Amino acid sequence: MPKAFKLLLCAVTSLLLAQGASAQSCEPSKVAQKYPSLAGKTIKIGVDPESPPYAFRDSKDFNKIIGADADMARAVFDCAGVKTEFFTAGWPGLLPALRAGQIDVMWDLLYYTPERAKETTFVTYMQAGTGGLVAAGNPKKIDDISKLCGLTVTAGIGTVELTMAQAQAAKCKAEGKSDVTIMTSADIASGARLVASHRADVMMYDLALVDGLAKQNPQLYTRGFMVTSGMKIGVGVKKGNADMIAAVGRLLAREGALVAVEPARFYPASVVQSLVALLREGMDPQLGYGPGELRELLGFSRKFLIPFLEYTDRAGITRRDQDGRRRILPPNGSFLDSPVTHP
Repeated sequence: MPKAFKLLLCAVTSLLLAQGASAQSCEPSKVAQKYPSLAGKTIKIGVDPESPPYAFRDSKDFNKIIGADADMARAVFDCAGVKTEFFTAGWPGLLPALRAGQIDVMWDLLYYTPERAKETTFVTYMQAGTGGLVAAGNPKKIDDISKLCGLTVTAGIGTVELTMAQAQAAKCKAEGKSDVTIMTSADIASGARLVASHRADVMMYDLALVDGLAKQNPQLYTRGFMVTSGMKIGVGVKKGNADMIAAVGRLLAREGALVAVEPARFYPASVVQSLVALLREGMDPQLGYGPGELRELLGFSRKFLIPFLEYTDRAGITRRDQDGRRRILPPNGSFLDSPVTHP
């Protein structure tokens, strides 16, 4: 499995899509000037405390919420100069709580959909991916979503993964293949138990969560496949809350945190640095590499690969030859072209 997707899709080193956000320095003393309706307020952040690695309870302090999304939310509002507290509930209840004004933001693995956007403003910051959690050793060789025909799949109620499983089931049926049996699960833990007990062959869920479960329980699970859906994950803000939208959007794109790979697409600087390191590890300076080879190396779809390679050409990291193949150039000494250690 290419390491790039772990870098892009897990925790805070994920692909950020900062839409309409300008670089912003931390100036907490200016909260009344910049975000007047937030000044003196304690922001209620809605999370499901059972969704690691995004938001979960600290094992040493039950009342403390930690995780990638929780830490990112704290950092954003600390930068803005606003106090915060966490409102915990089951994931399905968080959007209704936001719309009812019980919380100020929902910051917990919220996928953007046009239907949800009718009632909620999104500040998107991550490109989504789906993983297929299977039994350790992957005994049924389920290495692609197309191999679900004839198997039992579990996915969370109301999730995009459930919709994906249903779509694949319909495809299997249309192709005259064996039916897919779908079992819904109330939460991550119950879905994982179905796989562990062999009542389900696959649990489809967020890629980072699947990878986390497989890493923590290698005797029980592994990831069989992944799907890059192209969907976005974002912070949910109640419509009309202009100061909240501005604070979250601007501060996610703080100066130095992001790199403009394209005019409308930003990657965290740490991610670009790691991707460049992957190119250096996998490319022989004496050889040229085609898009297919580099797609395999980085784990990108063509949609994201070509713009990234065009960026590395501009940055003097790679060079595109006349035959369309690319060569790695000598290190240029920039921060983004410095050695890193991969997790």
